[in-house]
Amino acid sequence: MAKVGEGDPRWLVQNREDGKNVNNWHWSETDCYQWSKNKITSLLENLTIFQTESVGYLKTTSVGSVTGECTTNIRKGKTIFYYELSAKVDWEGQLTGSEDIIKGKFDIPYISEEVDDDKMEVTVSCTSSGGSAGKVTDMARAQGIPFIQKKICEYIKQLKEEFTLKKPQQDTPPSSASAPASSSSSSSSSSSSSSSTAAAPSADSKKVETKKPAASSSAPGTKTIKLAESFQASAENVYNMHTRPDMLNAITQGSATMDLKEGGAFSLFNGAVSGTNTKLVPNTKIVQKWRFNNWAAGHYSTVEIDIKQDEGKTRLTLTQKDVPEDDVERTEQGWRSQIWGRGKMMFGFGAPTMF
Repeated sequence: MAKVGEGDPRWLVQNREDGKNVNNWHWSETDCYQWSKNKITSLLENLTIFQTESVGYLKTTSVGSVTGECTTNIRKGKTIFYYELSAKVDWEGQLTGSEDIIKGKFDIPYISEEVDDDKMEVTVSCTSSGGSAGKVTDMARAQGIPFIQKKICEYIKQLKEEFTLKKPQQDTPPSSASAPASSSSSSSSSSSSSSSTAAAPSADSKKVETKKPAASSSAPGTKTIKLAESFQASAENVYNMHTRPDMLNAITQGSATMDLKEGGAFSLFNGAVSGTNTKLVPNTKIVQKWRFNNWAAGHYSTVEIDIKQDEGKTRLTLTQKDVPEDDVERTEQGWRSQIWGRGKMMFGFGAPTMF
């Protein structure tokens, strides 16, 4: 057995004079808390959540606190993230026509890699009193919670982009030299073979071609959706929430466009839904050619919305024809929760009531 220091130098582990952790093989840890605190603050401070002339505004004013810890660990070239944070964000809002400025807080109690993005808890509290406090708080829940969740998801994405170990770029190996030219007879034979193959497809090639499905012009199986809803609002307000871009932007929490004329185009949810207005009767009727952007090219459903006001409430009935069978549930859910449910919470048009 060799004495200490006398072994084969090929098997000895020696300290590097430059002190480098080559390829981050050994454990290293970085404290990312201050970076996280600054990033969350910049993402959530003094931002408009929504603002419309007909409804009012809601915005964040300041980030009250960001507490917890956030570290990254690198071992054997791999990055491991550990973060448990909580944050409090101040908000304020005001309804159009009201003098009351309502204030409150968003509380995000647990930001962690253990919590799925769509299940991140955000609670809303109101610290003001006044006639419009309830409605503004409802708007903060409807609009503020998904807004805060989206911003925290942005923080997590940027955290991982900033601190994930960047693998060193490897030099591109030089391209291999061209293979030596074969004999003239081989080249001639190869050329002849290639030429023959190009000129006359083999039997196997023909079989593959016959298996390619021809484009079908037939429409997929479709169904008709019939829904009804009541609103504690005027027929004008119900009509506007389906046609005014500012109200649609607030409801869908994304980009919405509406050319409010017959033949005018519209899009909702950042282009996920699009179509054309074919008939518009103010406060009474809306007819549209309507589609999800992942439906078969050129396939549109027909949406017909009838609005009728009756003693303190407005009744809406919707018929949507030619909806692909596999998208019926998603389409119904979209109308009920993403449009009508959010509209009721945001604009105070009453709790959802299906009949």
